[in-house]
This record gives sequence, C-alpha cells and structure tokens, in this order.
Amino acid sequence: MAIGSGLGSQVGFSAESAYGTRVAAAKFVRAKNYRADRASQEVQGEGILSGNFGDLAAHYVETTNGGTGMLAFDVQDRGLGVIWNTLMGGTVTPSVVVTSTAYTASFPLADTLGKSITYNVGLPYRSGTVLAHELAGGKIISADFSCAQGGVLECSIDIDAKSWTDGQAVPAASYPTAAAPFTFKDMAVKTGTFNSESAVNGVRAMTCRIERPHDVGDYTANNAGQKSEPVLNGPTQITGTIEADWLAKTDFQDKANAVTSTSLLFEWVQSTAYTGSNYPTFRIQLPGAIFTQASQGVEGRDALTNTWNYRWAYDGTNQPRIFILSPDATL
Repeated sequence: MAIGSGLGSQVGFSAESAYGTRVAAAKFVRAKNYRADRASQEVQGEGILSGNFGDLAAHYVETTNGGTGMLAFDVQDRGLGVIWNTLMGGTVTPSVVVTSTAYTASFPLADTLGKSITYNVGLPYRSGTVLAHELAGGKIISADFSCAQGGVLECSIDIDAKSWTDGQAVPAASYPTAAAPFTFKDMAVKTGTFNSESAVNGVRAMTCRIERPHDVGDYTANNAGQKSEPVLNGPTQITGTIEADWLAKTDFQDKANAVTSTSLLFEWVQSTAYTGSNYPTFRIQLPGAIFTQASQGVEGRDALTNTWNYRWAYDGTNQPRIFILSPDATL
C-alpha cells in the first residue's frame, strides 16, 4: 500500500524498440508534476428517428484515440539520457571517460523517427491502492528549461502518444542513488564562437524552449483508430530569454542590434567530481542564437536590468546539442 496522496505517486519510463510497443517502465525520476491522459475524438451520429426528441446515445461513437502527457522535474545529474535522446533524436551511445565512474553523451539535433518511450504514472487512491495510467508510443514534442537565482535547473516536457491505458500494472520504482539536481550556483552563460564561447557576467535567469513539431494527427485506416508514428513536419524552434544586469552593451544589446548570430552556451557544472576532473555536467549549446533587437531602458530607481529574447537559427554548419557528463554507462 502507498500513501493515499501525491506522496505515494511515482513516474517512470523506458525507451521503446518499436513505436507503440510498450516496454515496462524501468527508469524512474523524482519529479514535481506529471500526468498521462487519454485523448480521443468522438462524434454524434445524426439521423431522423420518428417521434424522437434527441440524439441517439448509441450513435455517439469514438473515431480515434491516443494520449498526451507531461512531466515536470528538476534536472538531475543522472538517469535522464532516454529523455534527452527522445527529445533530440538520433542514435547516442555514451563514451567512457573513467570506467564505472564517468561517461559523456552528446545529443545533437537529429531526426526523431524511431525514438519513443513508454510512460507510466502511478496514481494513489485515497485508500493507498495505486492505479497506473500508461502511455505507449510517447514522442517528446517540446521541453522547457529554466533556471533563476535562488533556484535549480527545471525542465518540463510535453508528450504525444499512440495509446493510453489504465490496465497495466504499477512497476516497482527504483531511483538512481546519489542523484543531485543542478542549481543556479552551478550555472554559467557564455557567448561567442562555437566551442570557444566566453563567459558573460550578470545573468540572473534564463529560459530555453525546444519545440520539435510532429504530425501528431496522422490517423489512417487499418490502425484501429490509432495514429502512425509521427514524423517531424516543421523546423525545430528553440527560443528563450536571458535576464541580465546592465554591465556592458556588448553583452547583449550590441548582439541584438547588429542582427547577427552568436553561439550561446548554458552550462551547469556541479562542484563535487565523480573522479579527478570529471564533474557532473549538463549543457545546452545553441550555435546561431539571434537576439531580438532591443535597447536597455530605465524602470525606476533600482539597478538596471533587462530581459533579452533569443531564438536559434541554423548557422549552416553546427547543430544545437545537449551534452551531459554523468555516471550513466547507458542511456
């Protein structure tokens, strides 16, 4: 029996080998908000029935069904490789730095075909019995990152799925040991030449939204009302904000008003190494970031700050990427 509230809930996931073919959740994350919802389309059949004053209940039918989900969590130093791979696409294998201790993995922007998850949410009744809501064929269609002074690096993902059920078992949750979140004190912000970015001081907060547009409405015949695997059907949109003190116009204002791009790097490095000089690391790297044209203003007596908007545009050579250094030998 579990605690009969959110305290007794759990959320887990696993990478699928084939779209929509469930794999029992084997990875679990300490998260803040999560849900898995059934999504369907229904229509009311119409027709005249002599002497009838309303629509016929038997003619109210379902035409398609699937699922949606969300997961909000603090970004931790381990156990999340499957999430990043499903979001960014491609085939990623961690590279060993020190056996059994430290591994790196780079997730450049790539095709998401063949990348999906089974997503399982355990919901306790007040009595303590836990019911599972599960999605199969989960595609991560967006991710929002944020980190501000006094806080931790947060992420929220949106999931589109082929199917939903409340008939699967609740798996036994097992969490990564010694996992720790990345915090504001771990954060660095850098701009400049790709792979040679320089630190920018005065940043108070950041956001970054990665959107992977998919044709999530691909319902066709012979699929029992469920969709085929969604494929990318639009350019990836990466946008966000940086709140910063007014220290030098070259930091952001000149970049915005010059209407040119720069490589933008958000990096979190914890202070305790796994071994040697291998520190827990999470990095979002955006070659080709363009800042929206803007100028610093004065909004009262306090020290000057501003929020600068940016978006990613392809520089013709380098793709955006997520990079991690963790103890995970596999995703």
